[in-house]
Formats: sequence, C-alpha cells, structure tokens
Amino acid sequence: MNYIKQLNGFHIRIDLEPISVHARSLWNTLMDINNRLGWCAEFSVAELKLSSKAGLSDSNFKSACKELEENGYIQVTSGTDNRTSVYKIICLYENVGNESHHLDQEMERNVNHKLTHKMDDKVDPLIKKKLKKKLKKKQNNKTTTTDAYGFLTGSFFCNDAMLCE
Repeated sequence: MNYIKQLNGFHIRIDLEPISVHARSLWNTLMDINNRLGWCAEFSVAELKLSSKAGLSDSNFKSACKELEENGYIQVTSGTDNRTSVYKIICLYENVGNESHHLDQEMERNVNHKLTHKMDDKVDPLIKKKLKKKLKKKQNNKTTTTDAYGFLTGSFFCNDAMLCE
C-alpha cells in the first residue's frame, strides 16, 4: 500500500463525507500499526492495545470501529476464544481522481466567491478590475491537483488482498 496515496485518499474522502474524530483517530492508528508491520493484507491487534493507542474509551472505540466498517474504510473479523480481531484496511485511492477533481472545483468556487465579495467591500473599481484580471490569468495558468496526481501516480491497482501497488 502506498502510505501517502492512502492518506491523501482518506483526506479527500472525509472532505466529501465527514466521519467522527474518534473514527479518524482509530483509522490513523490502524494505518500506523499496519505501516510498522510492513503492510500486511490483514493484521491482528488486541482491542485494548488498539483503543489505548488511539486514545479512545471502550464505547468510543466500538462506535468508531463500526463507523469505519460501515463507511468502507476497514473490514474487521472479530476474534473468538480470547483471540484478537483481524483488521483489513481498504484501499482509498483507487478512484480518488474523480473525487479530487470535484473537490478542487468546489474549493475554487468558494475561493473565487470569497475574493469577489471581499473586493466588492473594500477596493475601488479600477483596482478591482485589475485584480480580477490577474486572478483569472493565474487560474488559467495553474496546474490542478488532479493533473499533478495523475502525473505522479501513473498506473496502479489493488489486488484481491486489497494491497495497493
């Protein structure tokens, strides 16, 4: 799994569909543990150790785990006979390009809207016209996050074990 791509996919996804801070803490803890293990398709961790490392109470841990599972961030197989649960982190960067593009567009609209309203309040018309022209020129010349992401990632896939290559 590519750690940076996975983190970027996670942040793009929570920008579009927010999750609780408890779920975020648990997911980041699971990522840290799996990174230290060398990216296993599945790995076991004692619930007590995992909740402690994530800084969660027992009830918060259980609800965060359920939230991550229901939203497709992880898969959990509960342990039996005093065994620990088995965790599988789902690859989040397979289809991140389209989500990233929509997020970039939304953020750009918000920035332009805020800049236009601030200029309307405080800038004289001649300066405002020059600033708008400069802003438009800058936007036409910029490289989008999606362009950079596509260039840097090349081709990748997730195999049956959901290990991202």
